[in-house]
Amino acid sequence: MQFIKQLGKQLSFLVLVGSGMFSALSASAQTSVTINANTEGNIPPNIASRPTRAFEFKKFPVTFFHCRNIFVTPEAILNGDTLSIVFSKFKAIAPPTEVVAESCTLRINLNVPVGFKVQPISLLYNGFADVPNGGSADVAVRLLLQGKLTPTSKQSFASGFSDTFSKDVAVVSDTINACTKPVDIVVGINSSIVARANNLPATPAGLKTQISIDTIDTSIGAVLFKIKFAFLPCT
Repeated sequence: MQFIKQLGKQLSFLVLVGSGMFSALSASAQTSVTINANTEGNIPPNIASRPTRAFEFKKFPVTFFHCRNIFVTPEAILNGDTLSIVFSKFKAIAPPTEVVAESCTLRINLNVPVGFKVQPISLLYNGFADVPNGGSADVAVRLLLQGKLTPTSKQSFASGFSDTFSKDVAVVSDTINACTKPVDIVVGINSSIVARANNLPATPAGLKTQISIDTIDTSIGAVLFKIKFAFLPCT
């Protein structure tokens, strides 16, 4: 009889221990499933956010046409979400009675790596104009993507203007889809400036109309143009 009582106690203990182990294992399995479910969807709060999509830093040459009065060969620098065009000042200077027009056409071959969907969203440039009474000046810049021209950004400066100017132009263009394979594209910038001095007075001597597209940033060189890109999810 005593043996039966002892055996009953041992069996009860084993049942309790077994139940506890099963409960612990069940709780552990549930936690694991929850973590896996979170990592497949939203990022768990204890894990740092994934890095934003961005281009790797790279320098490459620029093809250019009709660009007079530049003393540094244009170069393109791709970094993060920005394509910067580096070269010397682009300017036009008109002495009295003259009209001087300059243009510069830039073409950049760009490879969009697989896994990216990108779209240019803005074009930034700065400049300076000095327009005496009787003169005027204009600047026009246009972005090209895969053979398609975006609307021209134009700005005119009347007599008496003497200051810097800055343009941050919103760009509406096609999206480049490289979700399944790399895509080679051509990005272009067509720019023109005009300085008019045909109606300047004879005095004082030395009057002239001048306009230029100047440096935006010098941290990576004399940057004259910046093109910003947006990175869109591949779906």
